Amino acid sequence: MGTEFGRQLQAQRNARGLTRHDIASAACPADYIALIEEGRREPTPEVIRELAGRLQLTPAQLDARDQTPSPEEAAYLLHSMAARQSHDLREYDSAAAHAAQAAHAAREAGKKGAWWDMTSLHAESLMKLRQFAKAAALARTLLAHPLGAAGPLTARAHDLLARSERGRGRIGAAVEHAREAVRAAATALPRTPVPLEPLRTLVESLADAGHLEEAWDYCGILADLAEDEPDGPLQGTAHAAIGNVAFLRGDHSGGATRHARAGRALSPANDIGLWAEFSKAAASARITGGDLGPETANALERAELAYSVIGGTREDQIELSLLRARWLYATGSPAQALALLRDVHAEKHLLAHHHAAHASLLLGRALGAAGQQEEADRVLDAAAHQLALAGIRPQT
Repeated sequence: MGTEFGRQLQAQRNARGLTRHDIASAACPADYIALIEEGRREPTPEVIRELAGRLQLTPAQLDARDQTPSPEEAAYLLHSMAARQSHDLREYDSAAAHAAQAAHAAREAGKKGAWWDMTSLHAESLMKLRQFAKAAALARTLLAHPLGAAGPLTARAHDLLARSERGRGRIGAAVEHAREAVRAAATALPRTPVPLEPLRTLVESLADAGHLEEAWDYCGILADLAEDEPDGPLQGTAHAAIGNVAFLRGDHSGGATRHARAGRALSPANDIGLWAEFSKAAASARITGGDLGPETANALERAELAYSVIGGTREDQIELSLLRARWLYATGSPAQALALLRDVHAEKHLLAHHHAAHASLLLGRALGAAGQQEEADRVLDAAAHQLALAGIRPQT
């Protein structure tokens, strides 16, 4: 019984964008709520009434264990459980398919919160599959829904849209929605800190856009939030984002310290995909920031090794080739870089907008270094136009 109630409690809480601390009280602390959600404690009627009130539900709506589910509700339960299990196992194709079916069943059953929760999980799964345009469309659907009109869910939907747009390389749009996510979170829960995830998205988007001083200002807040997080992916990705901004600003010592902390929290044994992303982003920030030492070379090699293990998409492979070309160009091998860049440029249509723009920019510079100035000028003009469309400032 406890397991079923716990799943319902977690689903309703997640659908409202609330943490366990947000719905906790002296009589029902966050640790106890965690035990209920994990099925390790059976809630009393008093606890059910209190939790229902905090979620703006009736006790009967929250505690639906004794009700016979409709066919639509049964389909929702089946597909939602399968979606979460697939997502936990990193089987994102399966997670996306089941989440879409669960969202459909929830809508048919009139379960608005459950529809929101599964649509959000569908978008998250699509982003893992690098289907950013589809994820962005789902995020806009969430924003347009009455549940997304105000409160924590507004922040969650804007954060989803910001990350989707960032994945597409639409950095100007990513910054806009990341700002809205942080603003909405601060408005909805004025007495609690802004959640770590939308703040990290804002820092990363601002850094991509070249607004390094503003990104660094937010890094101070992000650092404080990271200190309150237990060791794990959330803390690790926060330290990684701060370290990347530090390197981009030329603070190699501060960046290395944050990257070291991120490396301890992001274990390849726990999530090699996340570790691969961290290594790739770290190498990129270090190269851009002018750190061309052995640790930068190691970060690049770790990224290449990690993606060789997990496979990755063709886009991942092209991004790694671009990163290797940037390393070669920065370390004094423009001819070798040029050979790689021509191959990358031939497939730049597969890249996100900002990566394609940077590929053109570097190709133009490499062509100029090779004395092919006429072609270099054409490519550089195109790169400047692409960078402006993406809403970013050129990197070095």
